[in-house]
Amino acid sequence: MRLAVLVLFAVFAACSAAAARVDVYAASSLTDLAGALADAFTARAGTEVRVVTGSSSTLARQIAAGAPASLFISANRQWIDVAVAEAGFSTPRRLCGNSLAVIAPAGAERLGSFVALPGALGEGRLAVGDPAHVPAGIYARQALESAGLWEALKDRLAPADNVRAAVSLVAAGAARFGIVYATDASYPGVAEVLAIDDGLHAPIAYWLALAPGAGADAEAFAKFLASDAAAAIIAAQGFAP
Repeated sequence: MRLAVLVLFAVFAACSAAAARVDVYAASSLTDLAGALADAFTARAGTEVRVVTGSSSTLARQIAAGAPASLFISANRQWIDVAVAEAGFSTPRRLCGNSLAVIAPAGAERLGSFVALPGALGEGRLAVGDPAHVPAGIYARQALESAGLWEALKDRLAPADNVRAAVSLVAAGAARFGIVYATDASYPGVAEVLAIDDGLHAPIAYWLALAPGAGADAEAFAKFLASDAAAAIIAAQGFAP
């Protein structure tokens, strides 16, 4: 009898611990920001926040397949809508914004203009998030098309599974340039050589939504993300509040 009580107590304790954790699935470009927001919330509320990062498309597919996300933050509306339609997530709301930049290995000279990119690229490669599904790559393609550069550069791309992987290709010298989010341009080993006009692509917005039955802790974290304290962290990380 005593053993049975102890077993039940252990099961209850494990369930309580699991319930006290918030699992946040966030776009790769939010790796540092999501970690900072999670740490700030844990310091305030004492609730553990586990951050899982990856391409928005990959995370959305995982969520649709049953991954245990409490909250999903996508780098565009397309993939957050997948979580809403296929996993019953809540109506999305905008968290923050971003912009695009051209990067090169650290120490490279700045580009004079966006239209100078093909000539500067030469026989090198242009690293981007895969335009077929990665939001950063989708925005990059829009910018290239708007500037009339897509046809000249589409066969020179080095597509990556997520924007951080694209940054790594440039840092490693595997690509001469990259088009990434401006907030990733400070990654070690790379430097921003040109800011891309926001008018060349759709507005970059990060969207968040809660899982059905996510629980009070996840709802409290979502509420924290709308607070002035979170806005200050978002701005400090270089994102548009």
